[in-house]
Amino acid sequence: MKKRILAVVLAAVLLLSSVALAADDSLVSLSYLTGSFQSTILADAAAVLRGVFQPVYDLIIAGLTAQAAPDSDATWQTAARYTAANGVKSELITLSSGSGILWESGTCSVDSGVMVDITGGTEVLAGSGLTAGHRYVADGQSVVKVTSASASWMVEGVWHSVQHNTVAASRFTDVKETDWFYEAVNVVTERHIFSGISETEFAPNNTTTRGEMATLLWNMEGQPQVPYEPVFSDVPEGKWYSTAIVWGNQHDLLTGAGDGKFRPADIITRQEMIAMIRNYAQYCGYIAAPSGTLEGYADAEKVSDWALESVQWAVSENIVSGSDGMLRPMEGCTRAELAAIIRNYLNWSDLRS
Repeated sequence: MKKRILAVVLAAVLLLSSVALAADDSLVSLSYLTGSFQSTILADAAAVLRGVFQPVYDLIIAGLTAQAAPDSDATWQTAARYTAANGVKSELITLSSGSGILWESGTCSVDSGVMVDITGGTEVLAGSGLTAGHRYVADGQSVVKVTSASASWMVEGVWHSVQHNTVAASRFTDVKETDWFYEAVNVVTERHIFSGISETEFAPNNTTTRGEMATLLWNMEGQPQVPYEPVFSDVPEGKWYSTAIVWGNQHDLLTGAGDGKFRPADIITRQEMIAMIRNYAQYCGYIAAPSGTLEGYADAEKVSDWALESVQWAVSENIVSGSDGMLRPMEGCTRAELAAIIRNYLNWSDLRS
């Protein structure tokens, strides 16, 4: 293998030297050097590089597949080389971190996450479109949405695609279009932040646990993989919430509940939930400074001192509005309420991206 690589490098050096002398040396044909001879060398070099790097890339793809596995609602596909695909308007293409896409025809926009334009050398954020003919790599789990009647693309790595209406709130029998939380549930399920408790149930009135809240933030970040650490005595390795809690603890997004425990099955209070969302906003680099007061809320004095700035921030930015003049900081938060709060946060953060 080393001999082949050296041979290719030597041939390239000879080619460049010959081209430099071509103008004065009538024995050298420039058209030959820049034609079939050059093509042969480049083909040889490409074959060598494929032989060296393809096995390594295959291992990377296998690793990405393993990372994607926790999303049980999706059927992930893998390919170590660009594979042709096509779809219609509103189709969502979810790319695992590091996966690539080459947009060919039609239009689309980044629905969530960040796509790195390798061709243009720029980042494409949520709300912006991809350029036909450019190659992109997902920086963290990202979602691309088809916006034209039809489109085609090439994809490699680990991904899945699904029609808009198969992940929208309308698939849940307990979420109606007339419900106040319908649009919020639609947003958070499309972005793969929430999933139902079954294929047909969202359970909007169920309260949210601390383990679920940690997992929702982890989903928002694209499910980053981190090594397990026994940071809390009641968070063993291998549970559905373990990686999310370890990751959240590493980045100071969450804290334990005392006695070295996290208590993932406990109902999370509204003020705990708000504090975690503000921590996540700061982790993402946003300025989440408190402003204003909680005047007008009859139970404002019930907000704990440690949560006061977070609640002030959330209220001032219209992420949380309370109900019937009450913040209910010590009460639990239903899945419908949390879907609406996260939808509000996404709107807030998208404006600052």
